[in-house]
Amino acid sequence: MIKGIDVSHNNGLVDWDSVKRAGFTFAMVRIGYGKGHLDNNFYRNINGALNAGLKVGVYHYSYALTVADAEKEADFVIKTLVDAGLSAKKVIGVYYDM
Repeated sequence: MIKGIDVSHNNGLVDWDSVKRAGFTFAMVRIGYGKGHLDNNFYRNINGALNAGLKVGVYHYSYALTVADAEKEADFVIKTLVDAGLSAKKVIGVYYDM
């Protein structure tokens, strides 16, 4: 069985070593929402999960109602992934929560 956890700033500070000890193997970390709003704990969560040895994926909570808005959100996600040093080899996926 594969166990994963979904986290955002709404979860507060996550004890990633406890998550790993509980048998979780991956984390889906919210990167942000809307047109350029970074999740307050994105960098803390992504680095904590990676440092604990978990596989990571990211998701963006979308508010896009037009193609132009979706493109702005996608640009934000890509820029943030690059800034965080997350390549396709480091993440198990990038997802949109609609």
